[in-house]
Amino acid sequence: EMVHWAAGTRLPIVMAIASRGPAPPWNIWADFTDVLSQRDTGWMTSFASSHQEIYDEILMSYKVCENSEVLLPKFVSYGGFILSHTSKPVIVEDQDKVDRYLPPLPSEEGWPHVWMDPKRPMMFGNLIMPSGFYQEFRLKIHDAHMKAKAKIVKATKEFERIFGRSYGNGLIQEYKMKGAEVGAIIYGDLALQMEDAVDQVREEGYKVGMVKLRHFRPFPTEDIIEIAKNAKLLGVVDRATAFGSLTGGPLSCEVKSALHDIEGTATILPIINGLGGREVTLEQQKEQLRTLVKLNETGEAPKDIIHGTFWDGLLEVK
Repeated sequence: EMVHWAAGTRLPIVMAIASRGPAPPWNIWADFTDVLSQRDTGWMTSFASSHQEIYDEILMSYKVCENSEVLLPKFVSYGGFILSHTSKPVIVEDQDKVDRYLPPLPSEEGWPHVWMDPKRPMMFGNLIMPSGFYQEFRLKIHDAHMKAKAKIVKATKEFERIFGRSYGNGLIQEYKMKGAEVGAIIYGDLALQMEDAVDQVREEGYKVGMVKLRHFRPFPTEDIIEIAKNAKLLGVVDRATAFGSLTGGPLSCEVKSALHDIEGTATILPIINGLGGREVTLEQQKEQLRTLVKLNETGEAPKDIIHGTFWDGLLEVK
């Protein structure tokens, strides 16, 4: 419940999460079920695909979280073990550039609710009756998420201007989707490898592309709708589970929900792979793209469709 408390008290915490598969059985490898199981707690959630992006996303997150129109906590999620227990060169920016990018520490007037002051009495953690403002407080959290979308876009553009590294519009990052009939929507470290898969499958003559989802909360509904209007078929790739849901995967559920009453949008194939850190090879991702192309051209679905979702890379169980 403390996760809910952090959002409910509007604390702009930025928390890095080395996401791993929840036990049992015990697992320490990349799987985003842990962080995505918290998707309705009020925290914003973003994904980083590389060591550099972890660093960059933390900087951008402080700028968004501390905005007076947002004031929400945020998870910055990245793959457990594959990123958390490895090292690569990272550009660590000069402090003066970082100070230029991030807002100054706020005054008491800027964050009136963060610390206690006897000259400014207020209530903390009080019980609120059903007739009180509980429902209105929840609306304010949701409204802050909606306002955060524009703040994320602005913070990402400013980051690119100052530091020279680009991350799309901050909510999503497209890769060769212009003119693509088929594409994949994916998040986390596997998104970088999917770029190589797109390049190689394009060399085979297929018009494929991909979209890296950078934020799950707030969800980039408008961007997803626009992408789906310009493609014929999209594979939505989860490295997480949402047991008992429409598709079994949290992202594919969100995408289907975003598109359910929008006419003229792409067909969606939910895909689940790589759970518990199971290796997803480049060749496997290339085959996923080929499968999407084949499904788009012939209507032939892959064999491992279970409850409407393509569970890729399953072991043979006797």
